[in-house]
Amino acid sequence: MGGVSVLQRAGGSLNIHPHLHMLVADGAWHARADGTLRFEETPAPTLAEVAALADRIASRLTRMLHRRGLTVRAGEDAPPPEAPDPLAGCIQIALGLGHRERQGPALTFASDEPPRPRHLDPPLCAIAQGINVHAGVIVPAGDRAALERLVRYLLRPALSLKRLSLRDDGAVVYRLQRPDRRGRTALRMTPLEFLARLAAILPAPRLALRRQLGLFSPGSPDRRKVMPAPAPHQSCHSSTRGAPTRLPWAELLRRVWDIDALRCDRCGGRLRPVALIQDLAEAERYLRQTGQFTPLPTPARSRGPPAALA
Repeated sequence: MGGVSVLQRAGGSLNIHPHLHMLVADGAWHARADGTLRFEETPAPTLAEVAALADRIASRLTRMLHRRGLTVRAGEDAPPPEAPDPLAGCIQIALGLGHRERQGPALTFASDEPPRPRHLDPPLCAIAQGINVHAGVIVPAGDRAALERLVRYLLRPALSLKRLSLRDDGAVVYRLQRPDRRGRTALRMTPLEFLARLAAILPAPRLALRRQLGLFSPGSPDRRKVMPAPAPHQSCHSSTRGAPTRLPWAELLRRVWDIDALRCDRCGGRLRPVALIQDLAEAERYLRQTGQFTPLPTPARSRGPPAALA
């Protein structure tokens, strides 16, 4: 089998809502005598199979949390409270729905927020001990547009800047995608509450949110047999050998910081690099001639802590 799993930590209203999306091929590959792989489609899961899977996940998750000391079984005493943790306080704030209010009609889906995929009717959904397993989204074979929409939904960010605004009274407002049960369309927060929610929903450093499974994993020896080959690079110049393996520095600046370093501020045209200056004295001479030189401050001497100098 092969698939991709994506870990999501946030819901649609800046609330902490850990859940896992999995995109799995509905079949398996079998090796042939000539070394190629043959794909065999499997039937769709039944509701009983989805319920059994939810119960198995809930049991394993409960045992894992108990081994780590995060749960208390019947008849056991609760552990003594630990020192206050700032991150735990942020999580407590992000668990709540917050102060919601009505501010105009509901939003339509923005260009950076793909619509939710359609579900089957009746849905293949089961709940066991708070664990919800949903297996009712299917992409037909060959429907690349539907597959792209589903992948964009799986890889959506934790928040959308287009739905975030700052009011004149200093309150931070985050518009909801759709009204809640009471018809409220916006979440109002103080700046400190907004930062607490961001600290709770943003992933920790070096935490892998996307993983490839089975045949799609990078370590699989048969990955190249099922993955499509990259499209050949087409160029109008005969001397071009192939696509560059590294992006130019100007393209990296544009993608990361939204800075177009090759755009002329006077006419808006495109600039062309003519030289690379690595000598500091030559670079200073050029910056002085163009009026762009800024002298660096002299570094101060290091000192000890204020308490040690008192």
